[in-house]
Amino acid sequence: MKRSKLLPMGGDWKDEEIDYLKGTVAASVAAARELDVIEFGPEAQKFWIAEYPNLSRDREGFCGQVTARAEAQVLRLACIYAAIDGTSEISVDHLNAALAVWKYCEESAEYLFGEMVGEPVADTILIALRGNGDGLTRTQINKLFSRNKSSAEIDAALGVLEKAGYARMEASASNAGRPAERWFAVAVKVFAKEALNG
Repeated sequence: MKRSKLLPMGGDWKDEEIDYLKGTVAASVAAARELDVIEFGPEAQKFWIAEYPNLSRDREGFCGQVTARAEAQVLRLACIYAAIDGTSEISVDHLNAALAVWKYCEESAEYLFGEMVGEPVADTILIALRGNGDGLTRTQINKLFSRNKSSAEIDAALGVLEKAGYARMEASASNAGRPAERWFAVAVKVFAKEALNG
């Protein structure tokens, strides 16, 4: 489609155009109120079954907490799209529209929270690891908290980071005979701002 003109201020809306939009929205709301049960159409049901495993997968970190229950959110959106169309049958188009909105939501959450795990000790360690390309030893990590965190708390935080794929550990020989730990940040996917702008 070719743009006919540039309207940086949005152009002038005529009263009849605004009235038309008001009427359309009012009609959609009135039709939606008459619906009883909204169900999947045959093709939409097959499509939903195929998409469900990806939507219901476990997501790690704080971003995972923010975007939990993706399947429920997408289903709600699909129902809204069906209701706007005044139909009690969810179609593949309604699901595709809902998935597109949810993809935008996930990418926004990833951009905002993707580098956090939502646990204060783990997030403090992760920030420090990302600022030290040579990694940090356990002693250095302890010093981040002025030795006010127990070994168990730091173990748990490092475990969270490792499980989420944000940090990795390398062991090396030490004079004490016990392997010395050095922890490194792992590069993670970060969405560019352009992704949020479509």
